[in-house]
Amino acid sequence: QGFVGRGGVVVVLVDKRALEYCGAGMVCVNIGAAVASFVGHFLLVWAYDREADAYALHDPDSNESAVIKSSVLEKARKTFGTDEDLLFISRR
Repeated sequence: QGFVGRGGVVVVLVDKRALEYCGAGMVCVNIGAAVASFVGHFLLVWAYDREADAYALHDPDSNESAVIKSSVLEKARKTFGTDEDLLFISRR
């Protein structure tokens, strides 16, 4: 939260099966829930909304930005197989 709030960007490894987020049109989708095993996927997280407790992100599988609740992102990034990998990128 702090790093992103100061203008940083974070590349997050998640299990795609656990993702649920809302696109620009605020249509919430659950991606990959029917797949039986770990599906590694990277997201680019670029903003945090403290009031909504949600992150703004870019999903390489989509051409639009999306919003994900912090609890959903935490679950997806802590799923077995991710090793909880994070790559911090400073924009300075």
